[in-house]
Amino acid sequence: MMADSSASPQITKLILIRHGETAWNRQRRYQGLSDTSLTVASRRKMRQLAQGLRPGMADILFTSALKRAKESGVILARSLGLNPVADERLNELDLGDWEGKTAGELMQKADKRYLKWMSGEWVTPPNGESVQSLRKRIRDFLKDILGDHPNKNIIAVSHAGPLRMILLEALKIPSKHIFQYRIDPGSVTIINFYPGTVELQSLNNNFAFFEMRVGQ
Repeated sequence: MMADSSASPQITKLILIRHGETAWNRQRRYQGLSDTSLTVASRRKMRQLAQGLRPGMADILFTSALKRAKESGVILARSLGLNPVADERLNELDLGDWEGKTAGELMQKADKRYLKWMSGEWVTPPNGESVQSLRKRIRDFLKDILGDHPNKNIIAVSHAGPLRMILLEALKIPSKHIFQYRIDPGSVTIINFYPGTVELQSLNNNFAFFEMRVGQ
């Protein structure tokens, strides 16, 4: 008997959303695990963006355990009729002693590890976390959510580092390319998982794109 060619393809849609802007984002300070909050203006913007969302657009919403991601996730989840699920594996890379500092400040101090980091050499920040550790926890997160929520629309509200790493892990791209992908505050990246293949539908896009495309 011939298969029904009209059947909908099996697809798990992963919608990656970076948290809204913080004061340290504006000052271009490394945040890492520092538990910064959204600015008043950013909360207002996230509420405006959430007005275009509605129940049924997503089946589950994960956030990191850090305040700036949880605040963003709560705003979005309210419009989607969901309860956010915090997962520490979505936390930002622990930048240790570099947190709270700008690139300029670290360059001025001639921090040897930072100079190596900026040249593309994978060193671990002083008292921080390695990129290899970030990749492992992201790999574990992806394995779990794809296994537990097949053929669903999944939202993950997180940070630039983990979201870039999800992109690399999904597309089997080496970790050395992590900084070649721009992920702005409040942006949307969409990855579609089909049986046997993965499709990047959107990278660093806006919420209007999310509202138009998430159901496709």
